[in-house]
Amino acid sequence: AFAEDVGVGPALAGNMLALMGLFGLAGVVLSGLMADAFGAARPTVLCFTIRIAAFAAVIYFQQTPGILVFAFAYGFTFMITAPLSVVFTRNIFGAERLGFISGLLSMSHQIMGGLGAVFGAAVFDLWDSYDRAFVVMLALAVAGTASTLAIRERPVPAKTLTG
Repeated sequence: AFAEDVGVGPALAGNMLALMGLFGLAGVVLSGLMADAFGAARPTVLCFTIRIAAFAAVIYFQQTPGILVFAFAYGFTFMITAPLSVVFTRNIFGAERLGFISGLLSMSHQIMGGLGAVFGAAVFDLWDSYDRAFVVMLALAVAGTASTLAIRERPVPAKTLTG
């Protein structure tokens, strides 16, 4: 909707949405590899850093090339945080509580994602622009980065994971 609202044609906007999914697949696979090697914090910080850059840029660059870059950068990060929350849960709380806590995290992640879409639509309806929504998303990405940097994962020994 954002792309079409700022003048991108419907065919290109639809293709951008499809390519966002493809970029998201690459992002989630890469973040999984990084999480296996370094823990969940590094790929999460990388995800939020990319989002900070994307949200800051899209506020100023709302022509088709800028929107393409935004779509692919945000798409790359789109599927990263939810799976990594499971890794954080296991590393911080242990496998015994994995199902319950990761279920709560997944539920809240999905609810907030839906409310975020409603918020973006309401912002557009009120001000005929998504800029304020992008500012809020930028602030949330900064908060997410700071929160992630404050997390101290307790690594689970390899023996625990394999039996």
